[in-house]
Amino acid sequence: MASTDDRPAELSGPPTTRAAWWADLPVAQRERLHTEHPEWIGNSDGIPAADRDLANRALLPTVRDNLEKQSRTLAERLADNRFGGTFTSDDSRKWYVDAKIADIGAIERELRRSEPAHPRLLISFDMHSGERGHAAVAIGNPDSADHIGVTTPGLGTTVHPSLTGDLPYQGMGGEGRLLREETLRQLAIVGRPTETVAAIAWIGYDTPNFKGPGRRVSTARGAMHVATSSKARDTAPILSRFFAGLVAASDRRPHLVALGHSYGSLVTAEALRLTHGLIDDVIFYGSPGLGGDRGFDLDYTPESFNLVSGAAYVLKNDDDQIADLGLFGSDPVESPSLIRLATRAGLDRTGVRRVGSAGHATYTRDVEGKSTMAQYNMAAVLGQMPEHLITGR
Repeated sequence: MASTDDRPAELSGPPTTRAAWWADLPVAQRERLHTEHPEWIGNSDGIPAADRDLANRALLPTVRDNLEKQSRTLAERLADNRFGGTFTSDDSRKWYVDAKIADIGAIERELRRSEPAHPRLLISFDMHSGERGHAAVAIGNPDSADHIGVTTPGLGTTVHPSLTGDLPYQGMGGEGRLLREETLRQLAIVGRPTETVAAIAWIGYDTPNFKGPGRRVSTARGAMHVATSSKARDTAPILSRFFAGLVAASDRRPHLVALGHSYGSLVTAEALRLTHGLIDDVIFYGSPGLGGDRGFDLDYTPESFNLVSGAAYVLKNDDDQIADLGLFGSDPVESPSLIRLATRAGLDRTGVRRVGSAGHATYTRDVEGKSTMAQYNMAAVLGQMPEHLITGR
């Protein structure tokens, strides 16, 4: 077994290499890795989701203990400094450490919401690489899913409080559960009840954010980040590798759908431009633009997103002011190459009356306890049921 300083070379390879290496490992060696080096497994794209979940759950208490020690040390240093944090970065560092401790609490709450019909798996857990905590939670097992949806969020999203909420259907985890449940419902209606679905909430990067230590500084940094594509371009290879890992670890060739909301739509678009032969369909919603450098006609086509055989879809609420900003190119709903899906209230193809969504944040949330037309349409895409789609506004 490799030592801490002798990480297996295969783990530095692409997801397909990792998947093949893991599949060939004897069970006893896998168990030793879980015991001795769970940190090698939890974030390794290409390793099966069940193994990543087991490793990441094992890491939660240790990582939290380390963060709490850091927080106490920084608090002591601040208390001993007559100027507080004025001439050091200790106060700022403590703010981010405490935020990561809160992130772990949010992850644990979301995992406790696991149900037999809607299991939660912690397939990514990273409190080291960014200023903020990163995590990805799957509702349903992507290793055995026929349909996988990966949602990438945007402005202001953090593990705490965005992953979870006070009620079972709040937060990205709850929204993923609703999407999975609606997809399974539609699959049963069309006579495909045995097909399986996984919905993944991917908070795998430091999103543009106005909240942080020091109100003025955080506001200025947030404004700078949300107005440029640098974070999207930096994150694109990470998300692309995550997509590749899902396919490599799967026991079948899944129907893989990328979903991007707000700034996350730009991240998703940039990731798809790096991803070949993996993504079947993509859904952009609440998008302030999809970037690119070749012009509207070339940058907003299914071909530009390297889709395998599906289509590119876009949703926009009538009063979504963020989507109206056009910070990263022309409005996607104006593209003739993207299929616009309805978000207004109406009757869906299964005979259910759906409420409309409003503003920038309600596309994937229930409105007053009722499911939206946007949720319905996204589920129809995820379940590969184009005949169910309601197009238009």
